[in-house]
Formats: sequence, structure tokens, C-alpha cells
Amino acid sequence: MTPGVGGSHSLFLGVTGGTSSTGLVVSTGGTIAAAGASARCDGSGKCTCIRIAELGNTGTFGAVQGAPGSTALQQWLNTKSTASVDVFAQRTMLTPELLANYDILILQDLTSVIAYGAPSDLWTFSASEVAAVSDWVQTKGGAIVTMTGYSSDAAFEITPTNQLIAFSGISYNADDIINTSDCSDGLCYCYNNAIPITSWVTTHPIGNHIKAVGAFRGRSLNAPSSAAVVAKFGNSNVGVAVEVGQGRVFAFGDEWVSYTSQWNDSSLSQPAVNYDDPYNPCYGKKPSQAFQISQFWFNVIDWLQPSKASCFQLNEAAVVP
Repeated sequence: MTPGVGGSHSLFLGVTGGTSSTGLVVSTGGTIAAAGASARCDGSGKCTCIRIAELGNTGTFGAVQGAPGSTALQQWLNTKSTASVDVFAQRTMLTPELLANYDILILQDLTSVIAYGAPSDLWTFSASEVAAVSDWVQTKGGAIVTMTGYSSDAAFEITPTNQLIAFSGISYNADDIINTSDCSDGLCYCYNNAIPITSWVTTHPIGNHIKAVGAFRGRSLNAPSSAAVVAKFGNSNVGVAVEVGQGRVFAFGDEWVSYTSQWNDSSLSQPAVNYDDPYNPCYGKKPSQAFQISQFWFNVIDWLQPSKASCFQLNEAAVVP
């Protein structure tokens, strides 16, 4: 995502390389948001319910300048939930053996070249890899969540993601939506220049208890007739969910739900005092006050989790089960 005016943003998602440990430690404070059955535990007492693999790089243009990549989502889930997360920031072959280790894939920026300038910088997948992913979802009950908008000036960024989820009937368009001109009240600088997405189908599990999340320069989605459109921006689909065989796919039209600036108010573009002054236009408009990012991620993972492991729990006071 090319940076907007008014400051940079620290990341909520991913790392720049390596993998996480696969153990689980569940935090103690807050409210447990639970989906049901007990988690799977190993002989040492470490329990995990959902095994997640993040593929690709994070939204580097959203990082604080000079700061390293963050592992916030990985750490958040590994310490506050019954999910465990591994990260594959480098191109890795998608084999049935690898996929069998996981329940959910999070597809991020599928490139090894940050701020790429040519389609050749993108990851490409063989026919056997595409078939393996399709089979893993449709017959093994795997699930996928995707994001886009990592480099909004490079419309071809959608190519590898579209390649991997083509079997679902969902696809990204090579457009550029949710721009500065879409800020209807002129106060989006209060949210670190994010534009609120407020049109959610709250009767769908993914849209439940969500009023808004922030986005900036994303892409619209095509939805097959079998899919549920759970979020729109104007006339454009920006959140699409579909059940395919034994598995599920959820595609989201932007990546700003992965920035900590939208989640815990880090690196705010406005002085903190502005948000506490009743006479300031930014009063009460911190991203954490306006957006439900934790709720978004709980809803997404809870809906995607395989029925065989319906035990996802999140120790986060802001989340409503």
C-alpha cells in the first residue's frame, strides 16, 4: 500500500522472515470468546486448536520508518488464543504434506521483492501447487483468508492470489478503490488516513458486531453466486465469503486491517491530546474507538475454522463471541 498523507503506520501482521514457535500459551486477563469444543493438546500440555500459516510479506509501506517487520498478529494469536501461527515470508512450495500441517492459510503480499516494480517480482505457483491448495480446501476442510492493496500502484499484485483461490470462484479486480476522495466527512486523518468501511452484513458471522474497519486504496472483489458478500464499499464488494466443498475462503479487499495503527492506536498522525478534547474534530475518533479490528480477526478465524476443530478461543476483552 502506498503511504497516505499524515504519517506512517506500524504493522499488525507478519514478519520479514522465519517461522514462529508452534507452542501455545493462553493469556489470563480479559474475556474468553469461545466457539465450542476443547483444544488439541500434546504430551507437554501445550494446546492448540487452529493451526495457521501466514504466506508472504506484510504491508511494508505501513511500517514505521526504520523499524523492523512486526510479528504482532502471530504473537497475539500465539499468546491470546487457541491458535498457533507460523510465518513463511519466503517462497515455499505448497505441497499436500505442508498443507496437512495447517487448518488456515493467510495470504498476504505474495512476493519476495518489497515495493516490486514488475510482474516478475511476484510469486508464481505451479499447476500441482494450485491443485494441492484446491484439494486441501475442498476435500480436507482447509480454509483461506486473503488480503490485497500492498502496492496499490501495481495492479498485477492480485495475480498470485487470484491464482490460488480461482477454484473458489472469488477473484480480485485490478482496480484502485477506497481513496482519499472517499473520505466523506474530511476527518479520516484522525484514523491515520484510513477510510471507514461501514457497510457490513451483521447477520453473517464475519460481519457480526462490526460497525467499521479502516481501509485505504484496496481492490474490489468478484463474488460467485454461491458466495456471501459480507462487506461493501459503495457499490463494490470488499468482503466475500464462500464455502467450497469441505472448506471455506474469505477474501478482503484491503490490508489495513493488518496495521497496528488501526488496532491499538500506535503511531497516530495526530497529537494524543486531540482525541481527548471535546472541541477537537478528532475527539473520540481514535482508530481503536472507531474500528473493530480484533473483532474482525476473531470473526474471520472463527468462521474459517474447520468443523473438526470448532474450539477457537480468544482472550480479548474487546471481542464479543
